[in-house]
Amino acid sequence: MKNFYFACKTFILVCVVCILCNGNTNSEILLKTQDKSLMNQSSIVYQPGEVDIKAVLDTRKSQLVSGQGCEKSEGKVALKVVLHVSGKVTDVEVVESGSCEIFLKRAIKAVKKRKFTPAKKNGVFVSQYQKLEYHYSIQ
Repeated sequence: MKNFYFACKTFILVCVVCILCNGNTNSEILLKTQDKSLMNQSSIVYQPGEVDIKAVLDTRKSQLVSGQGCEKSEGKVALKVVLHVSGKVTDVEVVESGSCEIFLKRAIKAVKKRKFTPAKKNGVFVSQYQKLEYHYSIQ
């Protein structure tokens, strides 16, 4: 009878622990904690010098931006963007722009379509700031 009582008491104790932990085992809790830390790390944006491996822009499909329709024959647009860990270009900020609004809009549209491999820090993909320049010249 003592063995049966001991087994029932142990079973109830295990059930209480499972209820308190919401059915999670220690490894599941650890994985959830790691996932949260990775999510927090993905919201951090690093400067190019702060990462181990810089983001690599795909130049094969680089969008050529036309300056046609602009009054001046030459111009430049400089944009500061975030090369996000998700593989998308986000947070486009105009750093320098000529007087041609058409070229500026085309450059922003082109930069949002750029493909790249995200930067890495400590073996994990991270987001990185990048400055991109677009030039045009009309002959």
